[in-house]
Amino acid sequence: MWPIAGGERLLSEVVEQTYRFCVQQGSIGAEELSAAMKADRSTSLGAVTELARLGLVRIDDGVVTPVYPMSALQPVAHSKAQQAIAAWEAALTLSEVWTTAHQRSAAVEMLSGGQQTREAVADVLRDAGSDVAALSVSPSLDVPDLPASRPLPGSQEAIARGVRFRVVYGQPILSSSETLKAVKTSVANGEEARYLPHAPIDMILCDDRRAIITPSGIRGGPAPSIVVYEPSLLDSLLAVFESCWWLAVPLSHGGDLSGPDSEVRGGLTDDQRLLLTLLAAGLTDESIARQLGVSERTVGRRLSRLQMMLGVNSRFQLGVQVTRRGWM
Repeated sequence: MWPIAGGERLLSEVVEQTYRFCVQQGSIGAEELSAAMKADRSTSLGAVTELARLGLVRIDDGVVTPVYPMSALQPVAHSKAQQAIAAWEAALTLSEVWTTAHQRSAAVEMLSGGQQTREAVADVLRDAGSDVAALSVSPSLDVPDLPASRPLPGSQEAIARGVRFRVVYGQPILSSSETLKAVKTSVANGEEARYLPHAPIDMILCDDRRAIITPSGIRGGPAPSIVVYEPSLLDSLLAVFESCWWLAVPLSHGGDLSGPDSEVRGGLTDDQRLLLTLLAAGLTDESIARQLGVSERTVGRRLSRLQMMLGVNSRFQLGVQVTRRGWM
């Protein structure tokens, strides 16, 4: 069988069988061929006509003689290859026209959510050249077969390329041990992360050229997303992000969160910094204990020790003192 690109056969099964028979016979009369192959006369003659058109047989005085296939089909192969190259070049040229026209004429593009949003986010992260700024409210983008403890696909590759990756996380992210684990992994790999309890929306902004925003709290199916191209809108979204970044509390991966040997940074150990961050997120002592892998009583003891260290009598005063000292 002789296939061509896309799985389409150059020769039908009948035409191929006719050529094979002609090769075995050497030469045979066109009228004798159908009888010898036990085939319908019109079908046999049609196959011979197709072979002659392709140059695979010669017909002289009603005698069919096969021709060496390489010499016959090389021009066909060359023509098909030239057509494929021309089609590919046209596709590239017209794709540039499409992209330019859409970026110039469309301020935004609506996505239905789900798979479309995942593909758009992956595209943004692939194209990131210098800066990615993100607000992360939802625990995940519902990526199939991706554990919540894994960073978003493409983010680590962007960081490895030297892209500055800043993310402000909302409370739902820190409320789950799985997503908190993903945050730790990302920060350990170079992501700059901060926490803001009421981060307003899921957003990824890439190089001031494109942003994807997804409203939170939508029920009844995947949340629709919006891709933003308009420069003035992108400036506004960047201003929203920078405001959230300024208000947010820095996060660090903290190494072994339950270990006693964390390095002291800025007046607090990494364990203490994470403990206060989870407390500021509104988590109960029970939830904090689960996140840190310790008992609820241990959480209470650590908070009491911090209060004694700073000479305060309540958790509220503890938060005020930590903020004033710039420890978070």
